[in-house]
Amino acid sequence: MYVRLNLATNPLLSHRRFLAGAAAVGVLGLLTLVGLGWQAYNLRKADEDLRARSSKIEKEMATVSQERETLERYFAQQEAAGFQDNAKFVVAVLQARSINWTQMFMDLEKTLPPGVRVVHIQPKLEKGIVTVHFVVAPPIRKRS
Repeated sequence: MYVRLNLATNPLLSHRRFLAGAAAVGVLGLLTLVGLGWQAYNLRKADEDLRARSSKIEKEMATVSQERETLERYFAQQEAAGFQDNAKFVVAVLQARSINWTQMFMDLEKTLPPGVRVVHIQPKLEKGIVTVHFVVAPPIRKRS
């Protein structure tokens, strides 16, 4: 019969604990790798969506700026100068909001002599001040 004897100075060592620990660390590392990979995939997808939206917005901004330049060229022409004056007048009136047009016409009705007609009303904006010019006509006399 043969008996196994260890004649070495160090006893026989088992590597089971080391292998179990290494396997646990390996599994943990693999799970971490999968989690970080998934996170990187999601971040890349979100970045791609953001770039697509940014590109779309930049194209829209370019279109709008081109339309604005076209309108600025149109309104810079001599024919459109009257539109700008009217627009400035309307903006000034709306910003002032202190002019009560209804009250002004009611006062005008009281101050004008009976039968006098208002033929033409011309509002103007001069140096930030709104002026209104009235052209009136004498009363119409009936012929007998």
